[in-house]
Amino acid sequence: SSLQDAAGAVEALRAGATGWVSQTCDLAELVAAIHAVRAGRRWLNHHVQAEVIDLLLATSSQPRARSPLDT
Repeated sequence: SSLQDAAGAVEALRAGATGWVSQTCDLAELVAAIHAVRAGRRWLNHHVQAEVIDLLLATSSQPRARSPLDT
């Protein structure tokens, strides 16, 4: 599932990975990920980006910063 993939991506990133792609990504995405990482950028498979962000925010030990939109 997408959530399991996201959890695997979070685990990889916390272990020091610079990028993550799913085993089912297509060749074009794999090549783009390799080029991005070789250029010093981070890469996340587009199918799990939102879930990874949600997991990281949910497990963050930092308190949530107050938003100027909070009333």
